Amino acid sequence: LAPTVATNEINRYMQTQGTVITSQRMALEVVDSLKLDQNDDLLGKAVANGKPADLTDKQWKARRRELAAGIIRSGVTVDIPQDTRVIGINFRFGDPAIARMVTRS
Repeated sequence: LAPTVATNEINRYMQTQGTVITSQRMALEVVDSLKLDQNDDLLGKAVANGKPADLTDKQWKARRRELAAGIIRSGVTVDIPQDTRVIGINFRFGDPAIARMVTRS
């Protein structure tokens, strides 16, 4: 806990941290650090047919990155109990190997 957070502001601070953890920006950081935009097992059917003909390589890479971030965000949940200053972070995904990789990052 940041030492500058007043006791009466702890709940709001913890809620803010939960919002940061589940944010698009955080998901993009995870995608970038683990190169998940290159992981067809994570992206699945969304990329199964390959790059659409109307997209440039740069656009396709951006779309894959956004798709991966969306998948990460949809699997992340946070638990902010009222009686502790510890935030529980959970990630669920159908492939245990990918879930393990994400949770260990």
